[in-house]
Amino acid sequence: MIKYSNNAATTLTAAITGGSTAVTVTDASGFPTLGAGDELRITLSNMINTSWEIVKCTAIVGNTLTIVRAQESTNATSWAAGDTVSLRVTAGGMEAKADKAGTTFTGDVAHGDNVKAKFGAGDDLSIYHDGLNSYI
Repeated sequence: MIKYSNNAATTLTAAITGGSTAVTVTDASGFPTLGAGDELRITLSNMINTSWEIVKCTAIVGNTLTIVRAQESTNATSWAAGDTVSLRVTAGGMEAKADKAGTTFTGDVAHGDNVKAKFGAGDDLSIYHDGLNSYI
């Protein structure tokens, strides 16, 4: 599962090459905790924010991030100490999170009063509750 947190950003403590698969950052505490199968879409960028690389982060131990380079049509490149490491919403991350056909829900889907659940190409079936009564 792709995980997010608000405003998670830090900097590289040392330069990395295009082949590096682990990076050490100044402070990884703002990034979400990753469990089995979890990942982050992290953007590496230079200090003036004119060059970027999207990487997949698969593990965080202390301030060391394990990464898979050159994601979402970006290129693996070298980065300098002090360059930015930030958790951003990416196109690939959003596409992976988007609703897909065949989704199976394993919990409740909550709707507020007067919000309709519509089914069928022409909204043939609507189910809703007005606060007092339920309608099909």
